[in-house]
Amino acid sequence: MKTMINLLKNSILLVDSIEFIRFGEYNRKITFFTFSFGVIGVLFAVYIVKSLNLPILQWVVAAIVFHAGINMLFEQSKNKQAAQA
Repeated sequence: MKTMINLLKNSILLVDSIEFIRFGEYNRKITFFTFSFGVIGVLFAVYIVKSLNLPILQWVVAAIVFHAGINMLFEQSKNKQAAQA
């Protein structure tokens, strides 16, 4: 039953996306750049990241996650200060 519900949801999304494209309600430049850089990112991951040492890669990912978390905390504190002012 759950599989049928997922299939129905996906078919509805497909029909909606076709209508969205038919009416031209999307930015073609953004779609093109997203597609292009997505392909470049996958190629980068296949050839460069795959050859890296696993412990180094784990530390790089941990550093990126830590950096993103700190930035989100700073943004949240800025938003709270702006709301209070």
